[in-house]
Amino acid sequence: MRHNIFVFVVLLTIVCCKQNSNTVVPVATPKLSVNNIQDSILYTFIIPKAVFGIHDTLSATVTAYNQTAMPETLVVGPSAFSWFLQNNNGQTIMYGPRVWPLILWKQVIEGHESVEIYSIHQEIADTSGQPIIAGPYLLHANIRGVPSFILNLSLQ
Repeated sequence: MRHNIFVFVVLLTIVCCKQNSNTVVPVATPKLSVNNIQDSILYTFIIPKAVFGIHDTLSATVTAYNQTAMPETLVVGPSAFSWFLQNNNGQTIMYGPRVWPLILWKQVIEGHESVEIYSIHQEIADTSGQPIIAGPYLLHANIRGVPSFILNLSLQ
């Protein structure tokens, strides 16, 4: 009887250890870009990485790709673009650009051509009185007349 209990405990230990040691947890890959189409233009909002250090420079770009064979003219400029970084409590930590007065110009995009029309290069800093701490954030970008872009990122 004593031998049977010993064998049972050994077998139970082996089975339990094998199940726990082979557990694989899938890791979600964060999106580094998001697209929106307005008329015949494909807009792409891109961040170079999903994890930024608190002392890094926040960077992102918006490109416009003309999906047609004919040239398209866009009205672009700092007054037509805005962005903000929001913490998980919904508070805006950073935003931009800070431009006044209204500054716009025309950008011609040839058929099947891609052009960078906006970029963000901003040191990560407290611009709204909210402390910047490590954690998840949402980066929002808005172009006049185009649906908003939202990307997840985190600060460490």
